[in-house]
Amino acid sequence: MSIRSSEYFIFNGVQSQSFGIFNVNISSGMLTESFTANKSIKEVKIRNNPTPYFMNTEYEKLSFNLSFGFDEKYDSEKIRNVARWLTSPTFYAPLQFSENFNRIFYVMFTDTSELIHNGLSQGYLNLNVVCDSPFSYSPVYNQIINLTSNVSEGTKIIVPNHGDFDNYPTLKIKVINGGSFSITNNSNGGEVLAFTGLANNETLTIDCQAQHIETDISHTYRFSNMTTNSKFLKLIRGNNHLNIKGNVEIFLSTQFKTIQG
Repeated sequence: MSIRSSEYFIFNGVQSQSFGIFNVNISSGMLTESFTANKSIKEVKIRNNPTPYFMNTEYEKLSFNLSFGFDEKYDSEKIRNVARWLTSPTFYAPLQFSENFNRIFYVMFTDTSELIHNGLSQGYLNLNVVCDSPFSYSPVYNQIINLTSNVSEGTKIIVPNHGDFDNYPTLKIKVINGGSFSITNNSNGGEVLAFTGLANNETLTIDCQAQHIETDISHTYRFSNMTTNSKFLKLIRGNNHLNIKGNVEIFLSTQFKTIQG
């Protein structure tokens, strides 16, 4: 979905209509916008060898320019309100466009910003946008998996990854009884995330991206309760066929990354 063809946008949870501004295109002819983030090649040159050794590739953070027009004449108060709204966040804030509100950029407005006008309090803003990464994101998807009366052979479920890259979800798992559970991803070579020696009614929070584990039992650490060869759950692109064993309640939360929306 196109950024340029979007009329309105939401920044940091606030709709642009509330400030009387909208997304505009200043140039004539066909619309032009970034297809993907820039990617550079990392190589090493050796003396007397004209052919460098390829190491890897590296994406740069996504950046692009935007122009916002005023639907009515502006005054100093409106300009100040817009400036506070767009520049006050000290973090990468979410930016969404009306063509596809399910595509989210986390951005800051940086570098040179301009107010172009005709001297009659009519005009538009030119702004530079820098994203937190080379990617855009989906909304956060949450899924509740209730297996409090699970069967011994486990229960098969499908968890999709609608993004363009592998995804590492956050799991909040309550162990009802039995002291153990396992999650096998049969779509990813049978990789297993498993724990043993847990307490009944204990809840683990597992951040698979950061490889961080917390328990609701104070002064207790659970890394040593991961079974040998356990791996943090990775969701490959497409449908992931999981087999879950143990009497558990699982709250799965994830956000997909896309290279182009």
